[in-house]
Amino acid sequence: MIEPIMLQVDAGFDLILTDTNKIRIEVGLEGFDVPMDFEPSEAREIADDLLLKTLETESKGGDSAAAPAKEIDPNSTLEKFINDVIGKKVKARMQISSTDWNKVGMTFYLNDFVLPLEYPPDTALDIARKLLATARLADAG
Repeated sequence: MIEPIMLQVDAGFDLILTDTNKIRIEVGLEGFDVPMDFEPSEAREIADDLLLKTLETESKGGDSAAAPAKEIDPNSTLEKFINDVIGKKVKARMQISSTDWNKVGMTFYLNDFVLPLEYPPDTALDIARKLLATARLADAG
């Protein structure tokens, strides 16, 4: 059963081209990095989804209202997440969506956890561009 992480965390991520020509997305959570490797074709799909959702989000217009505060699930603490994910082999996938708050959602599925993150459209566009550039580098070999 997948337990959603419902904590407000300081999260960001880096893109790295690995020595095996995979694109590594490292999600930084409260001082820890969670690495996820994707094939270049997967990175391009993620970038395409980000571009699409960015355009959808920008076309909504309006104010970028803040998302309502999320409740903390007492069974899904950051400590449990760190113990179950950090330093472990992470089976990862990602889903892109738009939110009701004029942001682009990037939901990371990490082992048995779900980590929803939201970015303003301009940040999502920047991430998509970097993903595409990194995928081109991987293709160049």
